[in-house]
Amino acid sequence: MPSLNLWRAFNAVAEYKSMSKASEKLFVSQPAISNALKKLQAEIGVSLFKKSGRGLVMTEQGDAIYELVRRMFDTEKEIERLVASLSAHETPSIHIGLATLYERFAVEDILFDFAKINKNISITIHSGNSATIAEKMDDKSLDLGIAGNIIKNNKLLFAPYREHEVFLVAPKGHKLYGKTTFTASDINGEKVVLKERGSAARFSVDNFIIRNNIQLMSIVELSNIDTILNLVTIEKCIAFLPDLSICGLAKERFSAAQFKGEEKIFFSTYVITYPLSEYTRSKRQIVEAFLELVRGKNALNKGPGHRQQHTRPERRSVYAHQQ
Repeated sequence: MPSLNLWRAFNAVAEYKSMSKASEKLFVSQPAISNALKKLQAEIGVSLFKKSGRGLVMTEQGDAIYELVRRMFDTEKEIERLVASLSAHETPSIHIGLATLYERFAVEDILFDFAKINKNISITIHSGNSATIAEKMDDKSLDLGIAGNIIKNNKLLFAPYREHEVFLVAPKGHKLYGKTTFTASDINGEKVVLKERGSAARFSVDNFIIRNNIQLMSIVELSNIDTILNLVTIEKCIAFLPDLSICGLAKERFSAAQFKGEEKIFFSTYVITYPLSEYTRSKRQIVEAFLELVRGKNALNKGPGHRQQHTRPERRSVYAHQQ
């Protein structure tokens, strides 16, 4: 099948009945138009034009073919007009992956931040633990993620977003209930309900346990905060939960304590993106605007006492699992 460029040359000559005018309209030389016609006729085995004095006229075969070719390029123009119209009225859309903590406790704040960029943005939220969000970014099913940097990936970019503190939660009736601080010796040998692996909070707790050489008895690993709190109440054991998830904690049922050491339990979250060159123009503008918003917030929050990031812990077990 001849290329579209050959048919385009034929269409222009047939429309303007002149190779010189066709060359002007297509911004190519007249010899290029002449060569295109020769190549087209050779490929299809049909004579499209014949000489008439100093000009060209179409043959019957050429006239029949031109009718279809003209429709084809008319349709092309209609498509271009439609795309331009749709693009002008298109609602910008973006798929965001949120770590479970944000999806439940801070999604309205994040949506509010995006509304500052453009109130007409169509946002689809996907949730999961930090490792899941990073994996979804890796397979290109998300446009942007907000999660902990659990999985190192050189193809993704990580911009600092927020920092969170993890608290020890104890139920009423437990020896640590009512305490506002605790030490490593206070919890050594205690039963604990853990957040699932892959969450940034769990990663920071593992790091904390290893640094302080603490032994705990893990009952189970869960992702749902309500289920963790219910089990903590039933088993009279402890749990480690992030700040956002304990804001509405019933004080008559639970207490929250900080580590009484130089290093409390922290974890950082990040805005995870691709290199900007990989986005479409409209999505790149949204991502750039959101990153600029985040950078502005972080600049206000940073001060002389800004805390340094913790290092990654060793990969070894620190829990004795109950059978």
